[in-house]
Amino acid sequence: MNNVNPMQMLMNIVMGGGQINPNQIMGMFGNSPQMQQAQNMMNSGNDPKQIIANIAKQKGIDQNQLNQMASKFGIKL
Repeated sequence: MNNVNPMQMLMNIVMGGGQINPNQIMGMFGNSPQMQQAQNMMNSGNDPKQIIANIAKQKGIDQNQLNQMASKFGIKL
């Protein structure tokens, strides 16, 4: 299993227009409850940027911090 930062993975998804390969992600993370929850969020039809903002908020990251992190990847949220 690769050590992949979930926040970085989600930002990469946003940069790619929200296109994800579920098989690739399952191979990276396995069939964990967290992976199932993430997959459900992505399949819900919600905006990936909103999902990232919600996860950041749950982790105690405010919008300014999130914008600074995103800017390092060339992403504007």
